[in-house]
Amino acid sequence: MMNSGWTITLSLFLILPPLSFAGGPPSIEQECSVLDSSGSRATGGGLISVTAMGQPGSVITSEGGGITHYGGFLGCVTLLPDLDTDGDGLADEIDPDNDDDGLTDLAEVGGGSFMPNTVTDINNADSDGDGASDGDESSTMTNPLDSGAYLAILSVDAGGGLPSSLEWSARGGKSYNVLAVDNLNPPGSAIVITNVTATGGISPWFETTATADDDDVALPANRSYFIQVAP
Repeated sequence: MMNSGWTITLSLFLILPPLSFAGGPPSIEQECSVLDSSGSRATGGGLISVTAMGQPGSVITSEGGGITHYGGFLGCVTLLPDLDTDGDGLADEIDPDNDDDGLTDLAEVGGGSFMPNTVTDINNADSDGDGASDGDESSTMTNPLDSGAYLAILSVDAGGGLPSSLEWSARGGKSYNVLAVDNLNPPGSAIVITNVTATGGISPWFETTATADDDDVALPANRSYFIQVAP
């Protein structure tokens, strides 16, 4: 699969638990003021008001009240600091990519990284469980919600003295590089031996297969192949 560069946009999703009240929501009155952009606390009412001091600074909390309200500068308050889906040290609330799949949470809930537009799970790096991350599937334009759809080599026929033939899952209209490396050398040393543009497939995902031949008939004892979506 090809490597892709991503532009990461920091987005903050502030999620509060649903509130329920016997007899309907309460009527809440409170007074707050901000002086010299340095945050203040509520002096009464049913809310706890949390506001941020002018940066750099700390957080001020009010005393009493039954409902907590958070406000101020983005990132100053983390409601659930231990909720870190991908274990990268950033709480999900301030992590632009909760599951570290290469797609921002904003991109996943918008679905625009795929054609057709497809929403994926912001807390699951591999929404369909097929072993290919949502980020990888956006690069290959395979269906991230279909566990049977991902870029994979389906067969290699060495042929004995004849050109090797490869077949892989593909998307119609996309161009692919076939790479090869000999004698178990590192994949980073693989070279492009041919390029193929896949054809066919049915809308909306245009799933098909593509084939290519390796014209080198003097194959070494060990040759490995890789498929890469062409830039």
